[in-house]
Amino acid sequence: MQTSGFDRAALPPPRTFYERELGRLSRLSRGWARGNCPFHKSKSGLSFSVHLDSGGFYCFGSGVKGGDLLAFGSCVITWILSRLLNPWVLGAWI
Repeated sequence: MQTSGFDRAALPPPRTFYERELGRLSRLSRGWARGNCPFHKSKSGLSFSVHLDSGGFYCFGSGVKGGDLLAFGSCVITWILSRLLNPWVLGAWI
């Protein structure tokens, strides 16, 4: 009987993933490219840096950071849940 589980090798390559999620990225500099941050509105559109080999990311505007695609997914889920639950927690949900 074969058991199911997480297979890191099944994750998409970081470059493919970030280009799909963020759109156009700037030119590479030592493996890092820049793009528009998905967590806040950026004036320059270049506040979010991603490492296209490791999947690491950092936003210079909001301070959001992580080391791989799984960390990015966790940040996205946390961001979405906080936007949905904050009005309820603060008593503003009608």
